[in-house]
Amino acid sequence: MIVYKHIDKQFADDFEQGRSIRVGSLAYYRKMEGDRADPWDGSVWGEHDVLTDRDARMAENGDEEMRKIFRRLGINPANIGTNTVIRNNIYALDLPNIHVFCASSKIDKKFIDEGDVVFKISFRAFLNVLTKSAGLTRPAMRRVEYARIKHNLSKEEFVTPNAFYKDPNLKWENEIRGAWINDPMSDDVEFKDIYCPDAREFIQRVVG
Repeated sequence: MIVYKHIDKQFADDFEQGRSIRVGSLAYYRKMEGDRADPWDGSVWGEHDVLTDRDARMAENGDEEMRKIFRRLGINPANIGTNTVIRNNIYALDLPNIHVFCASSKIDKKFIDEGDVVFKISFRAFLNVLTKSAGLTRPAMRRVEYARIKHNLSKEEFVTPNAFYKDPNLKWENEIRGAWINDPMSDDVEFKDIYCPDAREFIQRVVG
């Protein structure tokens, strides 16, 4: 699969030479995207009729109380991250702090006009060498689906947040991701800059 990566000009040379290839958490990318970000990127959300008002109040006391509540409902507490919310009849479960590399299936002229450098990447081969350099396990690689997947906790025994769904209003991004689902970062780490000179073979500068 061929993908395109837009890189700020100041970081382009280091990326091209494999001196610094950044993977970040979804929370990090939400912060980077600012107002245009999908605040529930990497979450599942939906309605419920099994969580009580008391649950909602207890959930405000922190992640451990949240885990107790969802454990009682038969949901794997490992799926509960820091962005988990219980409010009124709505809940959301955030992904743990996994590593993600984001790219696009198309070149976006808007970002070129803002001065970005664009690289063409042989994505599977690129992810394989990046995985080896970073000491991670095999990544999942998929196109992002622009849809809201809604669950009802009273009808499902197990709910797994997904790294490959985003707000339908962001469909113009044409995003493709590599995600290391089984490799959570520490909660205090937002990104990692990976040294991977072997990646040079699979990167080609096409704009800038």
